[in-house]
Amino acid sequence: MTIKGEWMKYRKSACLVAACGIFMVLASCSDGGGSISVSKPDFVVAAQAFELDGETTVDNFKLHWNDYEGASYYRLYRSTSSGGSWTEVIEKSTRQKIPGTMYDVYDAGTTTYYYKVQAYSSKNKLLAETSPVKCVPFTDTTSGDVFDNTVQSLVNKPSDEIFTQGKYWRYIYNRVNNAVWYVEQWSLTGYPDDSEWTTSDNGYDGIVISGNPEHFEDGTENPRYCEYLATSYNDGKGCKLESTSYQVRPDGVVVNWSHYENGADYSLGQVLCIYGTPGSGILTAAEAPYHPKSNESRDLVSFVDTDGSAYIIGSTTSAQTAYKLDETWTKLDKNTSAITIYKGSREAPCFRVVDGWYYLFSSEQAGWYPTQGAYMSSNKLSGLAEDSLHSIGNRTTFGAQSGQIDKIGSNYYMLANRWSQGWRYHDPAIPTDSYLGTSGIAFAQRMLPILFKDGYAFYDYYPEIKYDYEQGLVIPVQKGKLLSIGCSTIRSTEANASYPASNAVDGISYAPDASKPSWGAYNGYALSSNAAYSFVVQLDNPAYIKEVDVTFRNYNGSESASQYTIDGSIGGTSWTTLKDKSSNYIIGFNENIIDEDVAGAAKYRYIRINVTAINDVNHNTSGAWWTAGIHEVSVYGSEE
Repeated sequence: MTIKGEWMKYRKSACLVAACGIFMVLASCSDGGGSISVSKPDFVVAAQAFELDGETTVDNFKLHWNDYEGASYYRLYRSTSSGGSWTEVIEKSTRQKIPGTMYDVYDAGTTTYYYKVQAYSSKNKLLAETSPVKCVPFTDTTSGDVFDNTVQSLVNKPSDEIFTQGKYWRYIYNRVNNAVWYVEQWSLTGYPDDSEWTTSDNGYDGIVISGNPEHFEDGTENPRYCEYLATSYNDGKGCKLESTSYQVRPDGVVVNWSHYENGADYSLGQVLCIYGTPGSGILTAAEAPYHPKSNESRDLVSFVDTDGSAYIIGSTTSAQTAYKLDETWTKLDKNTSAITIYKGSREAPCFRVVDGWYYLFSSEQAGWYPTQGAYMSSNKLSGLAEDSLHSIGNRTTFGAQSGQIDKIGSNYYMLANRWSQGWRYHDPAIPTDSYLGTSGIAFAQRMLPILFKDGYAFYDYYPEIKYDYEQGLVIPVQKGKLLSIGCSTIRSTEANASYPASNAVDGISYAPDASKPSWGAYNGYALSSNAAYSFVVQLDNPAYIKEVDVTFRNYNGSESASQYTIDGSIGGTSWTTLKDKSSNYIIGFNENIIDEDVAGAAKYRYIRINVTAINDVNHNTSGAWWTAGIHEVSVYGSEE
């Protein structure tokens, strides 16, 4: 069998298979290790270069910095040299105090600038200052590959992580009659000259492990036949492998660790290791599925440290735990105890080591619905347990769950998982008729360019991402300039005094305390008892509106969808509907690209989110007033 033109569908996805239960690629979210004796700085700033829609010069930068303890606001400065004179970026006095931890700067042209951020207390005392970050503009020379975050998209590139014998290798898991998994081995000679993934043309000859002897022509057991999968198959429950993670040993052997479950539910919580040499046609199970160190383990990731030691990290409802492997990487080290990294409910672990810093990303546990992503970091593996959980990005990971991290060139990105097939109401932008050859699956990923800086990580949402594998480029594209940060919200429905409307335009759309994401750490705009309300932001000047993103409050267990319209007005009294979302059933983050004919028709100074109803989609009930509120409203457009 040969796949032509659509080989990118068979890319790695450690978390894709956990939900679909149909299609699986042997995958990992890990790099090699590193260890340095450097303390994490208290205050850093990082910069993401991006392009404005319709332009070809990448001369805009989204600046991110960490939330400095005790800071009430921030100020931003610019210079043409790291040691030169500094000028405050925001000249308007009412905007000099930046309320949040992100700010866009635009139109650098061909000039390289340095930016630094200062943190101030509520009494205007300077608390801290970042080291400068260098921002170098460049010209977009990408060749045409685009990841569209508003629909179902795929990254058109192979993974570099299994490359041996002059080929890329990939292992694809599939399921037969909802009862058994089998594994196919695929190879790719080179990219981009060769973009055809191939396996044997002879029936099931591409299978390297199976739980069903019927897959083989003679109907007998085969060296590739896995008795542990067969056991689950024969007892009628079936089986499934999820959260697969691979590493390649120095001798070229591929070692895969997976979460092993029966086909009926998630009651097992076991791990299974299979291994083999690419091209040999055989993968061997190291031993029967089991509980590592007598602990349950579900979502997991494997990684190899710089000293050659290998580990797996498993997640349960109560902890994330690391287990050292033996010298073969196929079994647990009997002489090493389990290491509890985090006590609490987390899932979808993803491990990366960047510039000597260990990062462990994970997702909040809330079924299939979008959740708050978070990470822990340290300059040594043992230090992860000493770090706190840091929120990142957005309260609902921009409509998804934290996923795996990959890179193109030196540019990292997360593929966050949008498990629409598990929602009560599927995302209408994700087709359910066919996905990867399987009907009824509504699944997509969102590509979020990610910045790493001295133990900190940042990512944000863009409707589309341009990328070029050969040149190593990743270029986010933003619909327009961000116009709403720090703007007036005085025309909004009166809010709870502790959660004013101004919180929804401060540039912070995540839960500051990742361990209390629902209400205890809520920093947005909230209503006390109303399921119908209006949020109004007054822009500095009239503008053409191109996109309005709204992150509604998300309350775990009562995931709710707001029905609303987005309206525009020049004077604040007569309103024109820019986007009708009165039938919306998407919880949390709602991206709203304004139709071109509407966006270019007139300028507006007032933008209103007019909420008419809130439905608890988790319990299929209406009038969920207790979830009323907004984390953030981001208005993009152009004044010209």
